[in-house]
Amino acid sequence: SGGGSPQSQRPAELSDDEVGELFHRLAEVQQEKWMLEEKVKHLEVSCSSMAEDICRKSAIIETYVMDSRRDVSGSAVGGHGGPQGDRGGLGSVLRDLVKPGDENLREMNKKLQNMLEEQLTKNMHLQKDLELLSQELVRLSKETSPGGSSAVGSG
Repeated sequence: SGGGSPQSQRPAELSDDEVGELFHRLAEVQQEKWMLEEKVKHLEVSCSSMAEDICRKSAIIETYVMDSRRDVSGSAVGGHGGPQGDRGGLGSVLRDLVKPGDENLREMNKKLQNMLEEQLTKNMHLQKDLELLSQELVRLSKETSPGGSSAVGSG
């Protein structure tokens, strides 16, 4: 008896209930696989967006550093310039480099250390905010995944 349909070729020891259960488990596994694929796609898009953001911010930082170097070299040659927000603090600290003497070096080190501590504090706060946003994103993505669609995404 040459088999026609897959049903007729199944092993004789499996009952209809067992075959139904296997199909049910197969459907669950396939659904889980699709959900994981969607999560991977979402992570790829998110990672790509974060990489672009890092590149943009790196360019901004590089521009800032180059501008501050030009400001320092210009102020060292052309006298004292006016304060320029955050750059004014950096410029005044770096201008101390031109002055000779151990006392100026100690003052400059103190100023640099204070600036570094302030920047690290800001970075720690930003890191906490980033972690909170990431947790919120994960929570929202978990809310929208099982239902298929959600009112959060529509607008």
